[in-house]
Amino acid sequence: MRYLVFLRGIPGSGKSTFVRENNLEPYTISSDSVRLLLKPPVLSVTGRPAISQEINRRVWGLI
Repeated sequence: MRYLVFLRGIPGSGKSTFVRENNLEPYTISSDSVRLLLKPPVLSVTGRPAISQEINRRVWGLI
């Protein structure tokens, strides 16, 4: 039997940490990973690289 599990929560609540600590990364689909496949990081107002949120509709359509 196969399971499909969705992790949801506010940013910074530990979803990605849970996946990483349990070695589940090869089995996950991350919206941020898909965003990075479609568009390179952009510079935020502080000058740091950030993942673009402009393509959310396209990302969720693919997922």
